[in-house]
Amino acid sequence: MIQTRRTALQLGFAAALASPGLAQASPRRLRVLMLSDLHSPYGRLAALLARMRRVMAQPGAANLVLIDGDVFEAGNAAARRSGGVVDWAFLRALTRRATVVWNLGNHDADLANVLAPTVAMARRLGVIVLTNIRDSGSGKPEAPSEVQLRLGLPVRIVGLATPALGTYPEPLRRTLDVPAPAEWAKGHIGQPPPGGLLVVMSHAGLDADREILPMVPDGTLFLGGHNHLVL
Repeated sequence: MIQTRRTALQLGFAAALASPGLAQASPRRLRVLMLSDLHSPYGRLAALLARMRRVMAQPGAANLVLIDGDVFEAGNAAARRSGGVVDWAFLRALTRRATVVWNLGNHDADLANVLAPTVAMARRLGVIVLTNIRDSGSGKPEAPSEVQLRLGLPVRIVGLATPALGTYPEPLRRTLDVPAPAEWAKGHIGQPPPGGLLVVMSHAGLDADREILPMVPDGTLFLGGHNHLVL
């Protein structure tokens, strides 16, 4: 469960979740750490990782880290010139202690101007990448839009992106096909797995999330991003 208000503010959210209907003695527990919109924060990334490691080292639950888009930021000159070496090291460190799921945002191609190398590198590190973005020419998805995991309890995770093409790197925009979030959500959110947890990761922004939230089943873990709001 959340340890302190300061932890909640720094990590976004950290909770131990038990599958509904299980006995109190059940070991099937999951700790979820939720982040979004990091934007290559090199001045804070080491401290964030240290705090996350302390939280994840606590016994009694499996660790799941959810990153809801915009790991990278071309406005950070060090990130741009190094190809995001610090960001990649951060992700690599997380995969050593947790299952990491990354829903792509509009800045995640900032350093390469294409998504494929970002997705490929993340997979090599063991990060699970989600998005509902497709290539506008081939119609091929840049990554799956959902994944089903077994982390003590069944977990189904769905990810969607912002259709605001003007917020993506300019060379990439003409290659993208991003569906309207609410319309896409109607056909893809679905239900949680039996006895498990449904997670929705939306990098579509607050206006879209307002339309999506009424469609989400009770008990869903919902992570929003893109607008940089702290609620």
